[in-house]
Amino acid sequence: MPAPWLQHLRDLAGEDGFLEPAGPDNLALYLAGGADLLVCFADLTSPCQRSIGDHPMAWRTAWQSGWSLLVLISETNGWFREASLWEWLDARADEAFFENYDRVLFYGSGPGAHAACAFSAAAPGISVLALSPVATLDPELAGWDNRWPEMRRSDFRSRYGYGPDMLCAAAAATVIFDPEVPEDAMHSALYHKSFVQRLKMPGAGRSPERLLADCAILEPLLQAAMSGCLTPAYFARLWRQRRNSSAWLQSRAARAAGSEQPCREALMLAQALALDPDQPRLQRRYALLTGRSGEEMAEARSRWKAPQS
Repeated sequence: MPAPWLQHLRDLAGEDGFLEPAGPDNLALYLAGGADLLVCFADLTSPCQRSIGDHPMAWRTAWQSGWSLLVLISETNGWFREASLWEWLDARADEAFFENYDRVLFYGSGPGAHAACAFSAAAPGISVLALSPVATLDPELAGWDNRWPEMRRSDFRSRYGYGPDMLCAAAAATVIFDPEVPEDAMHSALYHKSFVQRLKMPGAGRSPERLLADCAILEPLLQAAMSGCLTPAYFARLWRQRRNSSAWLQSRAARAAGSEQPCREALMLAQALALDPDQPRLQRRYALLTGRSGEEMAEARSRWKAPQS
């Protein structure tokens, strides 16, 4: 990790927190706050792509909510499968670190979602919020998932390996996934314990965290999960806000194009352009589908109102 980012993380930790190695390939960042603790699993293999101060939404939510924050940071994109990290977590469990808080929420997306589920075993009684978690990448159990061939030799059989089993010590868990991504739907089906809440977000794609942040859904989602108020009805109300996201509308337009549904594609493009007109590529595609001139397109967009959340 570049020296400026390391120094930035040290500055964030301050005197009351810490930044320390959690093995050779991971860092642990702790920021002291209130009586609730958010534990995040983050892949910052390319921090140079972020500017100093451009923090993940989950971090900002913790600060704004007055929570304490613990972030396990991977520097190698190794899915947190290093035994040294497991030993670091074991040490925190032995010293009752997680028991010092009234409420603890483990959160992650993608690789971090598997980690949030798997490592919840180190803190019995906590809650988990996982976006598109895999259950395992063991080829014998999930040979149908070919998205990460470089992880096939990683250890998903020993400690903290099979996510659904590791969740058994959690008080509550919510798994959110896109049913239109076949691999994510199959993994989510393996999280079938009675205390696991499975919520669907069609069209979120393979980067659900980015979409939820873009739709202003991630912050209230984290707050509801921390407070124990995340219900299917509440999530459904939040998920309606996707209709105000140009990114989500464009993804639906692309899906309609792949399904040869020109009318639906044109409708999605019209709504996306109403939210963000300055997109020449979308304008050209919409004009091709509808045969409308630029003036006609502008008039149509002016009549369409974005749905209210």
